[in-house]
Amino acid sequence: ATPLLRASCRGLQVSFDPASGRGGLAVGEEGFEVQIPLLPPVVDGKAVREWAAADQAGAVHAVGGAEVQLTLERVSDAAVALELRSTLHEGASQRSFELFIADGHSFYGGGERFNAVDQRGIRLPMSSTDEPGNKQTATYKPVPFMLSGAGYGIWVDSFAQGVFDLMSGPHIEHALDVRSIGAHQRAGALDSGRRLAARASRLDEERARVQASALNGRSSGRRAANGGVQGLSLKYSEQVLRVVF
Repeated sequence: ATPLLRASCRGLQVSFDPASGRGGLAVGEEGFEVQIPLLPPVVDGKAVREWAAADQAGAVHAVGGAEVQLTLERVSDAAVALELRSTLHEGASQRSFELFIADGHSFYGGGERFNAVDQRGIRLPMSSTDEPGNKQTATYKPVPFMLSGAGYGIWVDSFAQGVFDLMSGPHIEHALDVRSIGAHQRAGALDSGRRLAARASRLDEERARVQASALNGRSSGRRAANGGVQGLSLKYSEQVLRVVF
């Protein structure tokens, strides 16, 4: 069997299985009470599920032409880094990397934000925008850091623009779409509004259940109401994506 990659620091262990492309976070001061899956990394829009055994430098290389390597590194007593690095020739175009952490807990951070304190269920752009008026998720001071309710933090070591997508279900735009409609359109608009309100209510109920489970210390990586996995998706276009836990 292909051996696992592991790196540990105080209260946290990060692992990666080259045979499946999956990994995990184990969080807790006294033993690891919370287990959080890492889904296979996505490179240029394709999930990479097969990796070769680690080389002498401790890196695993994708099998099947993705031309990317993954490493785990203990960078201090309190931090572990996971790095995805393109192995294409120098000067090649940037790669699209996505790392999905199946954590259904609350998330706090992202820099100066005006939309909410708990960012779970929100798609946060990591880019600086001078937006007058109602800023919603826009910010002039983005910080690529999130603190999970599970008890660990995530820092993307990059100055590049990216996205922290903390979606827990189908996305519903919070901005109002104001349109002028005729009398013959009103009945259909009212029906659509009722369906949207019912959908939002179901998502609120699911969110409340997940938050209650998080407070009870249960494991994460739950299924959302729409059948998808809840969690945090980090999306960047870079030659290197370095995520520090």
